[in-house]
Amino acid sequence: MEMTSFLLYEPYKEYKRFIEECRNKIYNSTLILHKHHIIPRSMGGDNSKNNLVKLSVDDHIQAHYLFSKCFEENSYEWNVNLKSIRILKNKSLRMKDEMKHLIQKSYIGENNPFYGKSHSEDTKKRLSAKSSEQWKDKSYEDAYKENAELEKEKRRLGVKKYWNEISDEEKEKRVKKMSASLKGKTPWNAAKNFKYLVDDVIYDNIQEALSHFGYKHLRNLKNNHKVIKIRR
Repeated sequence: MEMTSFLLYEPYKEYKRFIEECRNKIYNSTLILHKHHIIPRSMGGDNSKNNLVKLSVDDHIQAHYLFSKCFEENSYEWNVNLKSIRILKNKSLRMKDEMKHLIQKSYIGENNPFYGKSHSEDTKKRLSAKSSEQWKDKSYEDAYKENAELEKEKRRLGVKKYWNEISDEEKEKRVKKMSASLKGKTPWNAAKNFKYLVDDVIYDNIQEALSHFGYKHLRNLKNNHKVIKIRR
């Protein structure tokens, strides 16, 4: 990823036009405005009044988007502007799909700061423990609210796409590995063979008991009530 020595003229004219429009824009007084360096300090810009403009979050994102187009793709400047968008997008109420795609591209291969590196075993364990704690007792509905079904679908499609892209040999290896990992374990549907006695009341299945007490996970039920599994 190298610095480029030139700007693309037509995209730069579009960027400057947008900046001038923003200078003359009257923003709602309730908006928090950001100071944007028209020419970044990393490229020789300064903190003078002529090089600064106040922008809303969405306009700030648009400014970096337009400025990224002034440079060759995968250049240092292109990448830096897209990373700025990545930081700003979490503060925005909207985000164009095109920008999301560009941000993803800016982290592919050598552009990824973690490219060629790997975590130590201690770090992997620490990250795994942190992730487990973060998601403990949380369902998709808890974590993503109204976007729960969308997040589920994204993961389903991701798994399906990955599976379709790997070789038949790799598929066979993974099936064997999964079969070996499940050997000796209780089947997922084993609970159907049991009734549950919870606080001296018998329930036909675990879902009925969970629903009655308002829990989503069996461990929560066990932590707060006397639970006995009864074979049918």
